[in-house]
Amino acid sequence: MFHQRPYCKDQLNQWNFQMIDENEPTKKPHNEITLGCDLSTFSLDDIDERVNVLQEEIERLKAERTQKSSSLTAAEAFFKT
Repeated sequence: MFHQRPYCKDQLNQWNFQMIDENEPTKKPHNEITLGCDLSTFSLDDIDERVNVLQEEIERLKAERTQKSSSLTAAEAFFKT
C-alpha cells in the first residue's frame, strides 16, 4: 500500500510516495517509550531494555537538573550583590 509523506518540511505541497509492507512488524526506536502501555506483550528482554533506557533517561534528567540548579544559584548570587 502507498502512504503519502511530506517530501520536505519546507515543501509540504510535494509528496514522496513510499512502499510500506503492512505485514512487516514495526518496532519503535528504543527512545520512543509510551508510558502506561500494556506490558503483557513484552518479553523479558524487552522489559530489561526498557528499564535500562528509562534509567539512562533518569540520569540524563538528573544531570540537566543539577546543571540548571547551579546556573540558577550563580545567577541569584550575581544579582544579590
